[in-house]
Amino acid sequence: MLKVIEFLKKRYRLNLDSIQGFFYFISELSINIPEHAKATRAFLKVFKTEDEFLEILIKDDGVGIKNSLLQSKIFVEDDRVAFEEVFRGISAKNERVRGFGLRTSKNIVSYAFGGNFLLFSGQEIFLNQRGKENFFPVSGKLNGTAVDCLIPISRKKIDIYKFIE
Repeated sequence: MLKVIEFLKKRYRLNLDSIQGFFYFISELSINIPEHAKATRAFLKVFKTEDEFLEILIKDDGVGIKNSLLQSKIFVEDDRVAFEEVFRGISAKNERVRGFGLRTSKNIVSYAFGGNFLLFSGQEIFLNQRGKENFFPVSGKLNGTAVDCLIPISRKKIDIYKFIE
């Protein structure tokens, strides 16, 4: 872990607050894959764009958000409603203290970092871009779930704890 932190500090000149924020939301999103997705494959890609952003993409080939809820006997009529439910804290897990990983991750990316958060599962895309939230139905279908975050590289201190539930 120390080698990864040193790499991020040196390569992208990130402060420890930013690195902590990245680790937090990446771990939150990554833990959903074995707990909910029933995926056979998943990947994480992090790269720097030409205009000083870090793009972080996490994708799995699992059942998707709606089907994960349905398999736990939580009825949702479509993918958009499934997104709305998980952002409210509804979880396919029965534990009461669970269910805020996606919402917390969205808030850290969008508000602590000032970045863009895109969630794609089934036939719906959710985008929080500069604090504006929008849903976009799509005609095709994504098997699994993808989260794509675009985060400005900044040297300023951030406080992720205001966004952790």
